[in-house]
Amino acid sequence: MDDNIYKKRKVRIAHLVSHPVQYLVPVYRELSKSPDIDFTVYFFSDTSLGKHFDVEFGRTVAPDGKPIGLPGWGCDIAAADS
Repeated sequence: MDDNIYKKRKVRIAHLVSHPVQYLVPVYRELSKSPDIDFTVYFFSDTSLGKHFDVEFGRTVAPDGKPIGLPGWGCDIAAADS
């Protein structure tokens, strides 16, 4: 079997996550830099991108001004009726 065929193929990675989480962005960016990885994140919701009520905190929260930076790596946000 020709081992070279495997060296030329990208590894496809999909990360399924409930919503964008700021502390994971550096991990996403690093994975996306690799020419050997086709990386995409699928978000169930975009709630954390703006001001919203957080049930666990019991109050309204908003991003701290540091952009999550969705551009730069593949991502998709599920439709509200999905």
